Amino acid sequence: MKTPNYVFLDGKRYPLRFSLYASKEIAEKYGTMENALKKIKNSQKEGNQSETIGIIVDLAECMIRTGCEYSNVFGWKPSADDPVDENGKMIPLTANQIMLLCGVDGIKDLFNAVTKTIEADQSKKINTTSKKKYKKPKKR
Repeated sequence: MKTPNYVFLDGKRYPLRFSLYASKEIAEKYGTMENALKKIKNSQKEGNQSETIGIIVDLAECMIRTGCEYSNVFGWKPSADDPVDENGKMIPLTANQIMLLCGVDGIKDLFNAVTKTIEADQSKKINTTSKKKYKKPKKR
């Protein structure tokens, strides 16, 4: 298990994960992660702040939800700064909650946390082992 990246919003620490689950969800909405990042760059060039914020918040919401789920499934022990329910389970934020909690100046920090998470989590390694070759019995 890998330690997730975190973003702090309103004094609470939220885990970010870019897993296969998050990748699938982002691909369904934007085609690929690369397309989402290109849309952010293009909207910044065009001065379309609304679109830029919308995409960054979409990515952050997906990764926070995935990070909370990951933490809950794999039993990460919450710290005092983590948003948890009465059962000790991490509580993710919605996109609207992120926009309410993140100041205008905070969008750059949020985007940096998202891109850092993408870079860190894309380097996951999956190890496999093969069993010895199965020998078929000879025909008689």
